[in-house]
Amino acid sequence: MGTLRNLLLVLKKSGFTNFVVWCEAECAVRVLDAAQRVGLLAERHSYIVLALDLHTQDLHDYSHGGANVTALRLFDPEAAEVVEVMAQWRDMYLERLRAAGGAELAERADELADVDRVMAAPPTALLLAHLATGLAAEAWHRLQLPAAAPADCEAGAGAFHADTLLNYLRSEEWNSEDGAGRLVGGAVSWEVDGGRRDVQLQVVELARGGRLQRAGLWAPRAGLAWSRRAAPAALPPPDSMTNRTFTVLIAENKPYVMHQESTHRLSGNDRYEGFCIELIDKLAKLLQFNYTFVEQDDGDYGTRDNVTGKWSGMLGRLIEDENIDFAITDLTITAERERAVDFTTPFMNLGISILFRTPKQPEPAIFAFLLPFSNGVWLCLGFAYLGTSLILYVVGRLCHEEWQNPYPCIEDPPALENQFTLANALWFNLGAVLLQGSEIAPVAYSTRAVASVWWLFALVITSSYTANLATLLATKSSDQVINNVQELADNQLGIDYGAKYGGSTYTFFEVVYVFLIEPSYQKPSPFHCATLKEESRKARK
Repeated sequence: MGTLRNLLLVLKKSGFTNFVVWCEAECAVRVLDAAQRVGLLAERHSYIVLALDLHTQDLHDYSHGGANVTALRLFDPEAAEVVEVMAQWRDMYLERLRAAGGAELAERADELADVDRVMAAPPTALLLAHLATGLAAEAWHRLQLPAAAPADCEAGAGAFHADTLLNYLRSEEWNSEDGAGRLVGGAVSWEVDGGRRDVQLQVVELARGGRLQRAGLWAPRAGLAWSRRAAPAALPPPDSMTNRTFTVLIAENKPYVMHQESTHRLSGNDRYEGFCIELIDKLAKLLQFNYTFVEQDDGDYGTRDNVTGKWSGMLGRLIEDENIDFAITDLTITAERERAVDFTTPFMNLGISILFRTPKQPEPAIFAFLLPFSNGVWLCLGFAYLGTSLILYVVGRLCHEEWQNPYPCIEDPPALENQFTLANALWFNLGAVLLQGSEIAPVAYSTRAVASVWWLFALVITSSYTANLATLLATKSSDQVINNVQELADNQLGIDYGAKYGGSTYTFFEVVYVFLIEPSYQKPSPFHCATLKEESRKARK
């Protein structure tokens, strides 16, 4: 099969569209199957199959591509005479099985099914054997020999009346209107050397559903006489995709088209997966058509040569290769491309995007914890802290309720103490900011009021600081490295850039912004890539 496929690929590249298949019916089916796999079974292809038993094969899968498959046969398997003969053979076979007993009949159920299949599409050799047996019996009957003792072949005894029997066989004739004549393709008569004279062959064409439909008759003297062509309804209308096989050009590019990974060896369309593969599979089921993938090995979408006007890559093959019906990939629609090929409605709308590596975040500084607030805010917070501590110290010193007996066991102590020293006031307010309590507790209403206001202020400031710090740590810098094409062309930041050769982005910059980035296109750049996969790899470096 591999050698046959390679041969068909060579014929495909050579541009041949008409083929003659001269082999047995089973081999002819293998040829048609291989031709369908390589895209040689489309409307523009024609096949003449010189196998008289092609009607015995299942041709349903090869009737959808639109190819003209013509064959020859000696008889019509659906003719009444053929059906009658096959029914007699089947009845004889069943009688033998019934005579053998019910057990053997049950054991040979599968064999009986094979017999039914053969009777429905009998091979040519079977009918010829049937007619040859009848012809020999008729000649022997006409010979009317008396009963004789059996001859011993090993003893070297000669056959009796062999020449006479042979003459009777050659004299037997059937015209085309006899049942036997219709069975074997017209009148039956013999040449002197024993060959058949005036044999007729039916010309049939592959019609819809895998059925062979009679289209003409061939005879040695009369030649080819077309009775009627295959019905136009045998194939779908030219503008319909139903039951047709298309050759689809694809190019590997994740996630649109990818090679499927498997532990088994895959072949045909099963080798690919991806968005485009699933898309065309859904379209094929919806519109009832078949397809065969052909891969663009270099992944080049194609560009137009301004000198010759020819296209390269996928677009070039789509235009020049008659075997390619259409292509499906992430191909950008441009005005220049639309003048060369027809596009369907786009399945995705995108602009020009720049893929660049995100700059690395710098290591956090020692005083990075100060970043949530600006310097002015920190300065105000410092003044608020010192001012509130001073107010708390003054109010605490002036309020008589804050002067407490240090020794509760002594009713009349010589001196009273005040807990709100300047150091304690500073420590109390700092504990409020850090959400940590202290052993200092205001007693008087005035000091409690000052402490309450400070605690409320500290709660708001602490919540704001926590939220800003979390946002700062979670959010990366959104500063744009490149703001316009002019900055990219000037290369003030020392950025290495490139585009995919032949892509729409490359062509866009080359044509529209040539006055900005002309130097980068005048000399080869190590950052211009042939494939999107290579572009992505270089951008990550």
